[in-house]
Amino acid sequence: MDRFTRMTKDEIKDYQLKRMKWLIKYAYENTSFYKKLYDAKGIKPDDIQKLEDINKLPITTKESFAQSQSISPPFGNHLAVPREKIIRINISTGAKGPAIEPSTENDVLMDTEANAFALKLAGVGPEDIFIITSNYSYVPSGLLWQLAGEKLGCATIPIGVGNRERLVNTLSYTNATVLNAFTTYCFQIAETAYENGVDPKKDFALRTIFMGGEPGGGFPSVRKKLRDIYGEVELFERYGTAELRLVGMECSAHDGFHIPEPFNYVEVGDMENCEPVSEGDKGVIIGSTLQKDGWPIIRFRTDDISFVNSDSCSCGLGFRKLMGILGKTGGIARVKGILVYPEPIAQVISDFHGLKSFQAVVSRPKETDEIIIRIESENEPDSTVKSKLLERLRAVMAINPEIEFIKPGILPKDAKFKRIIDERHAY
Repeated sequence: MDRFTRMTKDEIKDYQLKRMKWLIKYAYENTSFYKKLYDAKGIKPDDIQKLEDINKLPITTKESFAQSQSISPPFGNHLAVPREKIIRINISTGAKGPAIEPSTENDVLMDTEANAFALKLAGVGPEDIFIITSNYSYVPSGLLWQLAGEKLGCATIPIGVGNRERLVNTLSYTNATVLNAFTTYCFQIAETAYENGVDPKKDFALRTIFMGGEPGGGFPSVRKKLRDIYGEVELFERYGTAELRLVGMECSAHDGFHIPEPFNYVEVGDMENCEPVSEGDKGVIIGSTLQKDGWPIIRFRTDDISFVNSDSCSCGLGFRKLMGILGKTGGIARVKGILVYPEPIAQVISDFHGLKSFQAVVSRPKETDEIIIRIESENEPDSTVKSKLLERLRAVMAINPEIEFIKPGILPKDAKFKRIIDERHAY
């Protein structure tokens, strides 16, 4: 990885073009998904001769991958290797049910390398004791950060989510120096610490907190509150998706997310048609994985909004930057690291007699994300129906929502009605 940090911007572009040409040819020759997609547009791999030519390629989405996996379960016809080459399967939430994310040994190594680079950029090294509270269940996050920390020589403590009292004790008696956690979880840890007579500022040895997975980590007001709680810790944020893995990493300049250029080729396109926008203009993030061989991802639309800055950074790294995540397009939201889609919610509600339209509202009233699903109903269901409804919603959403029943006719009926409203500040 160090050799890439010494590259000029032109050398980085040359490397990315080389890898993109390999990726497109590899995907075309090894998957029916990309062959069919490109043949339908009359595109051949040799048509891509410069980075600008990549704009000719069609966009891929969560929906297109979900359709691929429904046609050819479980991995889809975009899998580029024999099943025997798959060593890990992660499962995330999708628009139409679980999304299967297969990885080869090479894919895991590349993801680990990218995450290790992000930690190194934040000053993490062999002298650190690194606590990981990211999820280890189904999703890749927790294990990848553990592998990345161990690659750098850290002593890692894999904890995952839950049992905050034990986590507070661990932070106290191990003198852990680095914490990986959702932004809101940092506040919940502090709340548990105070309840148990522990002062994070005095009783913890943290010097670095590595945040991500949800909005808010970049707000100046949030960072001030965290420093008031934890003392003079250095706060870093990262950005990624289930498909592309790490897409952005904060450096010591604390001014945007450096794109891990050797691992992902990132574009920003118009929010309507994904056509290229000028540097500095806002648009939707589009990414391609440059090193993956199991499940090639080419021109994947994330639905996250940002803009690119290629100016020199005071940290000395020549990689371009995404200047924060400014929101999302479409009717989805990320809550506690989980993407929430309207379709699975609608499917559950349609199975219950008397329940009609709904709207999910995401907010953050007390430093913690909350989601309330407002459901139109002539009569409020009894406790048994409520319990079954909540159980079904938790199963498809992978988080715990609240439900509120309202009279029919309150919610709009027009085609532009948004099923999911995010009332958190843009970040």
